[in-house]
Amino acid sequence: MTSGTSLEARLRQLVASEELGRHDTGERDLPMVSPRDEGSCATLLKAADTEGWRLVVLGGGSMSACYPPLYEVDLVLSTKALCGVVAYEPEDGTLTARVGTSMAELERTVQEGGHHLSPEVADPEHATLGGVVAGGRSGFDRLRHGSVRENVLGMRVALADGKLVKSGGKLVKNVTGYDLHRLFCGSHGTLGVISEVSLRLYPKPPAQCVVQATFAERTEALARVERLSESPIGPLALLVSDLPGGDGHRLELVLAGRRDVIEWETERVREVVPEATVLDPEASQARRQELREIEGQATLAFHTTPSALESTLATMTACALTADSVGSAPSFVLHPRLATGSVRFKSDTELVGLARALSESGLPARLYWPGIPPEDRLSIPAFPAPSRSARSLMERLRASLDPKGIFATGRFLS
Repeated sequence: MTSGTSLEARLRQLVASEELGRHDTGERDLPMVSPRDEGSCATLLKAADTEGWRLVVLGGGSMSACYPPLYEVDLVLSTKALCGVVAYEPEDGTLTARVGTSMAELERTVQEGGHHLSPEVADPEHATLGGVVAGGRSGFDRLRHGSVRENVLGMRVALADGKLVKSGGKLVKNVTGYDLHRLFCGSHGTLGVISEVSLRLYPKPPAQCVVQATFAERTEALARVERLSESPIGPLALLVSDLPGGDGHRLELVLAGRRDVIEWETERVREVVPEATVLDPEASQARRQELREIEGQATLAFHTTPSALESTLATMTACALTADSVGSAPSFVLHPRLATGSVRFKSDTELVGLARALSESGLPARLYWPGIPPEDRLSIPAFPAPSRSARSLMERLRASLDPKGIFATGRFLS
């Protein structure tokens, strides 16, 4: 660790005064630098590499709840000042922007040009492009448009020694070479500082609707999902949610596209789910926004495999029922075809014991605990321990791209 006084004096020599600030972690008050351009970012990284400073990269903070608190860190590098749209090409269906730009601003930009931005994440006013890409976040629309890494065409990155590199491009076309930009998708700021990202866009659907049906048992709702997966429909989202008070389970499909296509898809859904009802356009829009924001309000989020989904739900429910601090069944919102979901508990007063029990249960799932205070997550891994082969690969990547370990994040490997 570096002396705070000497560090701040050196920072004042390196960067403009308006780029300096403070970041309160709740446990420590750290110096924070918010570079306004790539050159300033590179200068800071070169100094960190030379001086041996350890830093953490922070975007809008929307992923902070998934990580342990910042202890073995000298300073914070914020990317929020690296903002603005660099290029929007409606005819090509591409967008290039700096990483501090909010997802809401990007959505507004492309919607005016008749496009849909993916991923469609919760709380877009606070989520930044860099945080979404580096955090590997996939949106509410991922069933149709895939994960965030599938929509990144290229990026610019500042490496640990300050070198600026680029990978990919700004056009939707095949190119030779390796898609190294995908390496930084989901790297959580452990390999470099992403400064600029190019994304593919999709045509904005002219119409949408939400189709709903309620079932007494979750197994029946999931069985209908299996049958719907064999149907030639392409929903934007397909969810199964637990109703409040244990009053059943709701199957919901969000359909988006041309009106005639939506009408045809609705008929196909009713062939499998005769009891389905269709919300009117205004109610459909409101419900879609509610569903989009649910993941941002979760106590726990998880990702498993389709074959392990039902056993994962059973284990989570059993652990919650036997936990002294919870003692009640959790409420799930599932994306069954993606084997992902979010969980809320009636009592969130003390979840550390439950988190440890689930972590030790051999649950075949990746768990994220935004509902647990950061100081309590020190004893709970933000991610399950990687396999030996995966850990070896991660260690080699970090040794290659960050040999001095300046990116002290604790997000994958300390």
